Amino acid sequence: MLAKQRVGKHSEMKLGPNKGAYPYGNSLVVSGSGTVVQIDAGLGDGDLGADLILLSHYHEDHVVGVGKSGVNTSIHGKDIEGVTSWPGFLKLGGYDGIELGAEMLEPFDWAPVDAVPFGDDAVFDLGGSISVRVIPLPGHTPGHCGFFVEPDGVLYIGDIDLSSFGPSYGDATSSLSEFRRSLATVRTIDAAAYVTFHHKGHLFDAVEFRRQVTRYTDVLDQREARIGAQCLRRGSGWTWSRVRRRNAAPVVRARNRTTND
Repeated sequence: MLAKQRVGKHSEMKLGPNKGAYPYGNSLVVSGSGTVVQIDAGLGDGDLGADLILLSHYHEDHVVGVGKSGVNTSIHGKDIEGVTSWPGFLKLGGYDGIELGAEMLEPFDWAPVDAVPFGDDAVFDLGGSISVRVIPLPGHTPGHCGFFVEPDGVLYIGDIDLSSFGPSYGDATSSLSEFRRSLATVRTIDAAAYVTFHHKGHLFDAVEFRRQVTRYTDVLDQREARIGAQCLRRGSGWTWSRVRRRNAAPVVRARNRTTND
C-alpha cells in the first residue's frame, strides 16, 4: 500500500516510490460527502476504491489498472482515444507501426478504459460543497489537464512535474507552444498546495512554486538556444526546423528518465 500525505482538508496524496519518478507517480484522492475522486492511478497503487477516476491525460503511467478496475472514469475529450483503444494510444503518441507490445501493456496493467469525455469547463461536484474543477493545461498531450480542488485550494498539475529535466513534449500530438501557455497559466493560479504527479510531489509555498515554474520554463529557452547554435555551426543548409526534428526525440522523449529533482 502506498504512503499518504494530506495536502488539504479533503485532499490526500498517494505517494509513489522513488518520489514518484517514472514509471511511478503520485495520485490525489479528494473526498466529498457523496463522492470520492481519485486523480490518476500509478504503479504500486492496488487500491482503486474511488467512485470516480479523473485522468490528467492518456499516458500509460497514469492509467495503471484503471481499465480493469470497473471504476467510472473520465478524461478530456482530446485524449480519450488514447485510453479507449491501444491503436488510439499508438496514434496519439506517434507510435504507429512501432511494436511496443508487452513492454508497455504488462508492466502498467494496461487495458482499454470505458471512459467518458469531459470538456475544458467541467466541474465535478463531490457533495458537501466540495468540487474538482478542470484546468486545461495542454502541451504535454492535447488533452492534458490540471484539477483545482475547492474549497481546499489544491492545484494538481499532472505532468508539469517541475523536474530539472524540464518539460516533456515528445508525442506526435504534443505542442511546445501550448506547453508554454500552460506554464503561464499555472503561474497565475493562487493555491494553498500545488501537486505534481512526478518528482516534486507537493509544494505549499506559492512564491517557491512560481520560482520553480520559472526555472522549469527556462529549460525551454536553453534547448532552443542549443538548437539555434547547431543551425549556425552546420551552415545555411541546416534550417531551424531540420535541426529541431533531428534533436527532438532524444531531447524531449523522456518517459524513462530517472531525474528526481
